[in-house]
Amino acid sequence: MIVDRAHGAPMGGQLLYSKSEYSFRYRPDEDELGRRIGTEGSTSIAVGTLQIQVDVSSRQLLFVWGYHPNPAWQPAELAMPAADPGRLEVPEGIRLESGVAYRLAGIGEWKTSVDPQSGLVRIARTPDRDEDFTMFAESITAGRVDGELHSLWLRPDMID
Repeated sequence: MIVDRAHGAPMGGQLLYSKSEYSFRYRPDEDELGRRIGTEGSTSIAVGTLQIQVDVSSRQLLFVWGYHPNPAWQPAELAMPAADPGRLEVPEGIRLESGVAYRLAGIGEWKTSVDPQSGLVRIARTPDRDEDFTMFAESITAGRVDGELHSLWLRPDMID
């Protein structure tokens, strides 16, 4: 899926990973979220069972959430890539409908790596591509190859 880079600040908030629930959740800054959510509701882009929340009106990627079990993650040495802060948007040619997820990848199609030392998580189509990076939410960076969403880099706070 193509995602366009747009001017603006990343979504403020806190990314959490619940080890007991095997899932990510995002605690957005409520005032900021209120300013970003339009009147058409929201949808998501599904990468397996992980969801990227998208505002239908603005077409902006907001944050990630969802079930993503850590026992399947592969250990790796990872370093957060240098990323420009900004916003990412779904282009007009892709139809977004409130409450109807757009499936980008099925379960297991993108591989997940984790650095046990830093807690950095990488979810990617294929390893080690030449990507451009945008931090579109606090602790969430997306990698793109030729405008296509290729990877997600997550630095969650781990909770039980």
